[in-house]
Amino acid sequence: MESQNEKYLKLVLYTWDKENNEVNSIFDYSSKSLKEETIFFEKETYLARTKYDEFKTYENHEEFKKTEEEEGNVLIFKLNKEEEEEKDKYILTSLFPTNLQLNEENLNNINNKIWYILKTSDIDNKENDKNCNEEYYLNENDIIKFGRVKYIVQKIHLLNNNNKDVPSNSNDENNYNISDLNKNTNSVFQCVYPVKNFKGYKDNNVKNNNVSNEEIEKKECKYCEYLPENEKNDKEENFLISLCKCNELVHFKCFKYYLKNLKELKENNTKIDESKVFKNFECEECGNQYPIKFKLPNQEKIFNLIDIKEPEDCDYMILESIDFKQNNQYYKSIHIVKLIKEGSPITIGRENSNDIIERDISISRKHALLRFNKEDGKISIQNWEGKFGTLVLVKKPIKVLDKTIYLQVGKIYIKACLTNKEEYDKYKNKQKNNSEKKEENNKNNENKD
Repeated sequence: MESQNEKYLKLVLYTWDKENNEVNSIFDYSSKSLKEETIFFEKETYLARTKYDEFKTYENHEEFKKTEEEEGNVLIFKLNKEEEEEKDKYILTSLFPTNLQLNEENLNNINNKIWYILKTSDIDNKENDKNCNEEYYLNENDIIKFGRVKYIVQKIHLLNNNNKDVPSNSNDENNYNISDLNKNTNSVFQCVYPVKNFKGYKDNNVKNNNVSNEEIEKKECKYCEYLPENEKNDKEENFLISLCKCNELVHFKCFKYYLKNLKELKENNTKIDESKVFKNFECEECGNQYPIKFKLPNQEKIFNLIDIKEPEDCDYMILESIDFKQNNQYYKSIHIVKLIKEGSPITIGRENSNDIIERDISISRKHALLRFNKEDGKISIQNWEGKFGTLVLVKKPIKVLDKTIYLQVGKIYIKACLTNKEEYDKYKNKQKNNSEKKEENNKNNENKD
């Protein structure tokens, strides 16, 4: 006999209308035109979305792979059910490898992985919801999303960091916070681009010096005119390189000055951080995004395409935008956020009054808040009035507890929670009745024919 206390997983899935399917999956959680479906689970399974925006389950990954190409289904996540001390727990696993190269294909793929939605009052419109306005504690290499603008936490530097790991939010499972899940995980992206196509490095310690200085000087580089006069006699590190899919080689330092002079936006209204914003940060020929950091073959040294002056006398963090396209142009934003505003939040939004200003239309005027606690070294982020949400990419399996959690996978918004046997039985009976009605209708139609 089944226990009346047995827990079942309940997912309420809302599919965003195709007509509103903006670039990079901007999702309006207050929209009324959502296709809703409720599914209950009692065992391990794989959940996929069909090309008709319906949902289908598979018992194992091999079963899914047989239909993936033929039916065009997309795997959302794997569901595990485990028993621990006579208490069932359900774990959602996004099948997504770590340590991927920072390229366009991998960046596009993360939209279809699990994102945790920092809860706001806009979802469900429950003013007294205790889970509203929850905070997430940031770790290095976390990926967060404001509207359609995604950022990676490139670096967190604390002068007196006695506790490098973000402290657990609580011992109480119901006060669940994915900060604990994302601790000590490998970076989702390798932000250092491995260069294969380069020639002529003026360094006696490097064996790849396969082109003479004379040949380098004779090599035509269309960006040489941007190199300042006082730099032209300094050939150190001005090697020939290609940082895109094109085979065309250009001088590294010439190219850096070209980007700084023609691509960098001069506007900088931020009050507590220093920012660099580059428009059209891509090759005009092949459309490939440029990396901000790269390594040459067989070398450990990292070269910076964009020079960042890091503070020496204060705590700070570095946010780098990834996969952000506006008006068919890639933008690259780098914010060096000085953590000197302890006690009051650092504001992020579109208005000039914010500490960190983002101009994209998907960013609300008052979008998100950053808070820094110098005593324990915790940096938290919280959605403020962001209409299209503040989301965190989940890098480890995510445990579903009694509290409802809010997730987004592509253009699907998911509410996940545990429920009891009574509600599960109602769902099964409804399924059975619908199946019987459908079978009866089919028989009546056959008799008419």
